[in-house]
Amino acid sequence: HCTVKAIQIKEGHARIVPERCILCGKCISICPQNAKQVYSNLDDVKKLLSHNKNVVVSIAPTFPVIFPDFNPSQIVKALKQLGFLAVEETSVGASYVSKEYKKLLSKKDFIITSDCPSLVNLVMTYHPELKDSLANIDSPMNAHAKLLKKAFKLKQNKDIKVVFVGPCIAKMDENSATP
Repeated sequence: HCTVKAIQIKEGHARIVPERCILCGKCISICPQNAKQVYSNLDDVKKLLSHNKNVVVSIAPTFPVIFPDFNPSQIVKALKQLGFLAVEETSVGASYVSKEYKKLLSKKDFIITSDCPSLVNLVMTYHPELKDSLANIDSPMNAHAKLLKKAFKLKQNKDIKVVFVGPCIAKMDENSATP
């Protein structure tokens, strides 16, 4: 089922071949034994919160779907009660990124967006000849983190840490995939 053939069966066990994997998450959703799981950064976030009072959440705009029994304001309130200084939607970064793409498209005829780290991984691993076509623009997640850090530094004179909360597993490795 892996589109890029990154799953290898060896001695009756499936294993992921890291150099082939693009972190799309399909293996997690299709594994009949639920043997593949996403690494959780929860302990890292708890540690960060316990040592730092200036931690801000950038939350994916899909968060209401993940928590259907709660309204968005309850989620925001809960995150602040956990110790986050502020909660902001990553869509702010997406808006900024859209403007950057518009500028780039006025100069180039062909680009491949770099919003999705799985797509960037696919190009870098399987189609390196297209590497120069990848837009050299931050993803909404990274753009939002930079915007938040700048805003908090300007408005509150605080250096902050940003935690991203969202459903995409490829974002856990995004900084290594960025062109």
